[in-house]
Amino acid sequence: MKKIYRDAIVVGFALFSMFFGAGNLIFPSQLGFIAGTAWYKALIGFMLTGIGLPLLGIIVTIKSGGTIETLGSYIGNKVSMILGIFITIAIGPLLAMPRVAALTHEMGVLPIFPKTSPYLSSGVFFLMTLFFVLRPSKVIDHIGKWLTPVLLLTLACIIFKGIFFPFSTAKKVPGSGFFVTGALEGYQTMDALASIIFATIAIKGIEAKGYHSIEEKTKLISFSALVAGLGLVFVYGGLGYLGSLASGSYPQNWSRTEILIHIVNDIWGTAGKFALSIAVSFACLTTSIGLAATAGDFFHRISKGKLSYVLTVIAICVFSGFFAVKGVENIIIFAVPILSILYPIIIIVVMTRLFDSHIRYKSVYKGAVFGALITSLLVTVLSYRETIASTFKVSKDTVPFLEIEKLISHIPFYRHGFSWLIPSLVTALFFFGFEYRREKLK
Repeated sequence: MKKIYRDAIVVGFALFSMFFGAGNLIFPSQLGFIAGTAWYKALIGFMLTGIGLPLLGIIVTIKSGGTIETLGSYIGNKVSMILGIFITIAIGPLLAMPRVAALTHEMGVLPIFPKTSPYLSSGVFFLMTLFFVLRPSKVIDHIGKWLTPVLLLTLACIIFKGIFFPFSTAKKVPGSGFFVTGALEGYQTMDALASIIFATIAIKGIEAKGYHSIEEKTKLISFSALVAGLGLVFVYGGLGYLGSLASGSYPQNWSRTEILIHIVNDIWGTAGKFALSIAVSFACLTTSIGLAATAGDFFHRISKGKLSYVLTVIAICVFSGFFAVKGVENIIIFAVPILSILYPIIIIVVMTRLFDSHIRYKSVYKGAVFGALITSLLVTVLSYRETIASTFKVSKDTVPFLEIEKLISHIPFYRHGFSWLIPSLVTALFFFGFEYRREKLK
């Protein structure tokens, strides 16, 4: 086997694990559960936005230079740097890292060791994270060669036994729109955000293997994306199918976590508790490693070396460990609105970069981002109107809120979570028209 293909498998395995957090473990089975015999429709939608967007984000980011600053250079260097800071903090130490540590404690540790202190499990979790991230060039190898095979083997044991020895039968579920439901769930994972910051650590691993030109990096990451994509398709498809089997026997009011726990228990019995514990722990750990390494590298890079990579990742792990046991839900309440505003912007930046050679006027980028930003801000304000009203001691039915609601409700795709799409297109066309007219008047 050629060296590039061997390296692509290692990098692809690493990307698979970094994207496959504990949240991604519970989404597919729940989608299969609510769709029943139409599980494949929901999973195709989920894969489109939950696999396609993130892998596209990785490829486009590396092709444009490998950092969020180069990816967003057309919207302004300072703007892209600020965007990178918000994304790195929000999706890393502020939200995802504390969350995966807390999930490891709840789903990976407590079922086997019910009396374990969250302080102990959080401390061990972030010490292990630190162990793997202290050498950023080795992160991809550590994850791809050692951690991912264990995770994949565990998941394969669960999926294959469930397929060949089914524990129930899928039922036909009334209703339609399962594809859209799946696409929205994949969109809500916000993995496209993570792909932008994961690209930097992927480049570290690729360069450490001797690939330095943009062409070499793009070729390797394209093969790696294929490997990661196939792995995610297998796992998502398998878990979605198992979820569909559960639709014939489980209560409809069970949560995502309850569905997955009972599926694994029905497949493997008591041993299933250990299998799920391993899967959750490794899924969370690999995600934490990827986020810590990319956050440390980002702040080291934008500070031009003034912030030590090692000290930064230590600070990030300490911060994340503290919030993993001290009010994770409050952090989520704070971070989710930020992510809801940032996510459409990143999708727009990635998609416009994809068609870069066909965009004549670079101000079109700014127009598209402006439309997405304004719409996302309004939708987020509307989504948190009760919290905002309570904070400022006003009624949630005051004129500003009602006017925003009236405006937003008329925007196409609002009910599906894509209200930013048409405004972004309109403002991009406006900027194009402005530049075109100005050029003609010269």
